[in-house]
Amino acid sequence: MTLCLGLGACQFIQMGRDLKEIVKYSVINGTIAREKSSANLVIVALFAKKLKRSRLIDARLVETGQFRFVAERGRYFLVAFEDVNRDYRYQVGEPAGYYGKPTRIELRAGDLWTNVELALSREVSLGAAADGTSGPNLWPADGNLGAIVALEDRRFAPRYAKMGLWQPLRFSLEVGPGLYLLEPYDPARIPIVFVHGIGGSPRDWAALVEGLDRTRFQPWFLSYASGLRLDLNADYLYQALERLHRRLKFRRAYLVAHSMGGLVSQAFVNRYRDSRADYLKLFVTLSTPWGGHLGARYGVEHTPASIVVPVWRDMAPGSGFLRSLRGSVLPPDLPYHLLYSHRGGRLGLAVANDGVVTVASQLETAAQARAHSVVGYDVDHVGILSDDEVAQMLDGLFNQYRKPRHHVFLRPLHLALGLPFGWKESADQGSPCPNDLLKNTFLGIASN
Repeated sequence: MTLCLGLGACQFIQMGRDLKEIVKYSVINGTIAREKSSANLVIVALFAKKLKRSRLIDARLVETGQFRFVAERGRYFLVAFEDVNRDYRYQVGEPAGYYGKPTRIELRAGDLWTNVELALSREVSLGAAADGTSGPNLWPADGNLGAIVALEDRRFAPRYAKMGLWQPLRFSLEVGPGLYLLEPYDPARIPIVFVHGIGGSPRDWAALVEGLDRTRFQPWFLSYASGLRLDLNADYLYQALERLHRRLKFRRAYLVAHSMGGLVSQAFVNRYRDSRADYLKLFVTLSTPWGGHLGARYGVEHTPASIVVPVWRDMAPGSGFLRSLRGSVLPPDLPYHLLYSHRGGRLGLAVANDGVVTVASQLETAAQARAHSVVGYDVDHVGILSDDEVAQMLDGLFNQYRKPRHHVFLRPLHLALGLPFGWKESADQGSPCPNDLLKNTFLGIASN
């Protein structure tokens, strides 16, 4: 009775429908057995009725040796392989295995299969069935790269945003990551790449983009499976932008990221820096958990290993990924601005937070040290994406860095003196520039 009163009639009816649906599903729990210990990922794929690519219905990245599938009643096959070269596809010679010979699994409604073991061996070859039993290619959707879409596109729907978090491989198969444009590229305008956070989509940026000066700037949107390890998504962003750079030859671009997207973006910037590219002219993060999230640690420590979302391992405070970002060094001519939010209370913590992330995590010391400016806003974690003051701040930054800061003839002089090409425009934009002498000497002729 209490449950009925609390839920209300409509919600109670919906819960009843959901319970009826739940009993239709069955669960397969299993383990991976290897010939020898290895840190390589294993991909386990579930096929319906036949071992053909068209019958692949779900897949799992396995890091702990355990896996779980939930499926409707029917006939299934299980296949797995060790991804030695981390390309997410099977190659002959990689340890592989079937369930059985392969043997069909008959699932009835409500079945619970336990102790299903897949033994991997180099002696097992997927052979002629390789196309049907290969693991999902995480970057299959070339059509998503540079595609012109609207924010209402079905690929950005909430159900796909959730799928990207909770079923990242299924998202990669059905939708795939992408770097999208709202209109054809215009070389007279500067691309701004927007990177959403965990469980998000390009639609998260709708309010900010609505006020963007579209005569000067073009919004581009990264869409990715946010449940995957962050390095994988950073690699995709790097590859995608490099390919578009070669195709479109743009000279300037900005990078703006929200929440966990800032971690993906910083890992991207590290790759960009090492490549010696020079098109990125501004980097801004909003409400990024530089110190990680306690919820991710809790998930890793208290959730069955077979259903730990891969990204939780990177988001847990003290993770190897977060430690690697602390040592990040920005390119000398890339200004970085850190915006954080502090209107919280919903976390039930005694420490300051924005309702999702603690302020301490957003203001992690190393991230502040890299920043040209650190600005806080009395908004919550999601509200920062639709706040007028934040929009005005971003508009000012976009215009501040819109034009080149130097005449072309200054570059050879910088290089001859062994100094980085680029300086910070003023003390309020960050720490003093290492080449202040040149800045003062040529202040009268350097372009704003």
